[in-house]
Amino acid sequence: MIILICQSHSIEWDWTAIGTLLLVFATFFAIYIQNSLFKKQRVDDNERAFKTSSVTLITDFDSQFTDLIESRIKVAKIIIKDKILEKDTFNYEILDKRMDDIYDFFDTLGYLVDQQYIKADLVHQYFNYWFSRYYEFYQLCEIKKLSKYGDTVWNNMPKLYTKLKEIEAEQLGREEDKLTKAELISFFEKESWEDL
Repeated sequence: MIILICQSHSIEWDWTAIGTLLLVFATFFAIYIQNSLFKKQRVDDNERAFKTSSVTLITDFDSQFTDLIESRIKVAKIIIKDKILEKDTFNYEILDKRMDDIYDFFDTLGYLVDQQYIKADLVHQYFNYWFSRYYEFYQLCEIKKLSKYGDTVWNNMPKLYTKLKEIEAEQLGREEDKLTKAELISFFEKESWEDL
């Protein structure tokens, strides 16, 4: 008969190994925390830089928009004098290419918002009043078709319109009312004043 004798062995702890293992875990945990903090700091720094560059860009664009004052006055006077909003169609060339400069301006803003070079809420703050009215005229009179430029121009304006409408709806808590022809005529009458 075979008798099995179980000997109890006491486990000897290797405190050096345990200490090393705890040190490894602590190091990995510290690296994880540090990386998380660095990521958060990078995100915060990027957001701060984006806001700063957006403010710089928007003030430059505000200045450029002011430089378009003569074109805006001329365009508004033509729209009012020729009663363009009361016609079914008109010869786009009478706007003397000045309208192109205004739409190019807004299209560039649309591109910068779409590509996230500038914050949409800043564009809304500075330009929504004018953009919404010029864009409504653009849609109402089918300017893209009348301009005969085809699909190659002003493709960023619809994107900007959508983005600014979202911001406006968020601020108002509802969709903004569509502008009437009478409101557009009133807007262009104000735009035609030479002391803008």
